Amino acid sequence: MTYLNVRRLGATAVAIMASAVFAVSCGGGSNSTPAQVDLNDNGTPGIVAGDNGGGGSISVGLPQAGFAPDQVPGASEDAPLGLNVDYTPVVGGFETIKSSAKSSSDLAPGDDLAIRAATIAEFGAEPDYEAENPSFEEGGIVTLWVEYEVSGQAPGVAISWYSAETEIDYTSPFIPLDGAGTYTTKFTATVPVGSAGPASYDFSLDYGKIASVVVGPGIEGPDTVNVPFTITEVTPNDEEEYEPPTDGEDPECNAEISISWAEDNLSVTTTATQFLSNVVLQFEDWSEQVFADLDENETYTGTFSGSGSNAGKRLRGVWVKAGCNGDQSKGVYFGNNITGHSLMVWEDLIQNSDYDYNDFVSSMYLKEIRNGDGDLIEINLEIKALARGAGYDHDWQFNIDSAFPGATCVATIDQYYATGLRHGPQRIWYSNQGVSIPVFVSSKQALPAPPGYWATNAFDNQPVVNGDYAIVKIQFDEPMEQGTYTSMPYEPELRVHPSGGNVYVVPLWTKPGDYIDSNGRPLAFIVPNTYAWCAESKRIWNVYPGFNDFANWANGSASEPNQKFYDTAPVGDYFNESYTLINSVEFITEL
Repeated sequence: MTYLNVRRLGATAVAIMASAVFAVSCGGGSNSTPAQVDLNDNGTPGIVAGDNGGGGSISVGLPQAGFAPDQVPGASEDAPLGLNVDYTPVVGGFETIKSSAKSSSDLAPGDDLAIRAATIAEFGAEPDYEAENPSFEEGGIVTLWVEYEVSGQAPGVAISWYSAETEIDYTSPFIPLDGAGTYTTKFTATVPVGSAGPASYDFSLDYGKIASVVVGPGIEGPDTVNVPFTITEVTPNDEEEYEPPTDGEDPECNAEISISWAEDNLSVTTTATQFLSNVVLQFEDWSEQVFADLDENETYTGTFSGSGSNAGKRLRGVWVKAGCNGDQSKGVYFGNNITGHSLMVWEDLIQNSDYDYNDFVSSMYLKEIRNGDGDLIEINLEIKALARGAGYDHDWQFNIDSAFPGATCVATIDQYYATGLRHGPQRIWYSNQGVSIPVFVSSKQALPAPPGYWATNAFDNQPVVNGDYAIVKIQFDEPMEQGTYTSMPYEPELRVHPSGGNVYVVPLWTKPGDYIDSNGRPLAFIVPNTYAWCAESKRIWNVYPGFNDFANWANGSASEPNQKFYDTAPVGDYFNESYTLINSVEFITEL
């Protein structure tokens, strides 16, 4: 099998962040069509209407007191992430119960804590502590169970789970205890695609902390046990074969078929033991292109890619018909694990923006992993923080509820400094009804400003900062059927923290009908990796004159321009190290 692990060159083993979850319903389109963009009617940069301070002049990009944004559809001004204003752990993803009020003989004399048993079970199943070397499939969600006993001398414990094979290195926050007794803690985790083979988890139990005080000097601990298990391979290979059934009225007319995807996902080569008669390409945007009547050429093999309006599109899958295989005219379906890349620029003010679109700049590589039916079972992401031309702080996050409605999933996020050293602990997020997953919980931490500056990689001649990157794995409990979810790059968002306290979310614009501001402009969009972002406070239409045509197409007041503004060279002031930073991001594919 071949698979892709998206990794940063030089990165150490995966690990990072802490567990929590919240519901969200943000983003969406505008119900009205604004007038064409008027470049002379932009408000006054740095002056906030209705500011509690009287609307005084404030430096562009710096925090502004009393800020009151015009509302993004679906976001509550006071609780933009649904009912959970703060990051709140979700019961079911991480849960502790007291199963017995009495201590047993498992505690040896002098011991204050001990692990009684530990195991791994299928998600939703009860634990079987007697199971030896259980087996789990790639792409599945599992529950890690640990039963332990404490003497009651400590008000809480800390539990760590570590597995090199599943890339879990997570330590729970402080777990409060209710006196001496036996407790059970369960934790939801995932089995990554590409990890088939023998594996194991280490469960470690130690005394937790209250504030910064460790409970009791000289107390016994930690206690650690190892639980072995096996991971079985279930995902399709990049080179796949179809073995036809041997029964039926005329089994000899059924064809054996093999396919091979091009590395760039733009073409597929198929070979059969009968003449090819029909090949249907399925592209990333769900559109299709049919190559029919191929049997007239009496060929057993062919390489196919999109043409005309489909030229250059990545392939999501292909149907192949040869002989009499398949029950439908399309033939046998083969799903492709496509990859993608998006460079995104964000404006974080939804009133009186300076429209330089450098408030947050990020680069993201994506890998979709599907089962044999072409349904989505896992997403691998790597996101690089490139620039932060803002005094505000942000959370850069994914809206799972919006992109994957009704999905049950687990996301593992590992954040690193540019050197490959961890930046913070591993974060595990569990969602059974929709969740926004914070990738960079603080853009200021991911892109700290150099001494003497309030922004990062936004002013020419300032010291260049090589920002953090994050590795994200999102795995679904049930495969997401094709057509039921948003295509790449899904639903990334910028959660903005103005000093006035009105936290709000800025969604990514990808197509006409998506969110635009009251001036008729999208506030975040995708650009090619040859793009140079504007220097701080430089209006984008002065750097890229074609932006106005793009904005009017985006808001529905004009037709699509023949050439997008970002496909032209900048004529104004852009950050002079943009190209260097983009090209220095070395993402690699491991086969």
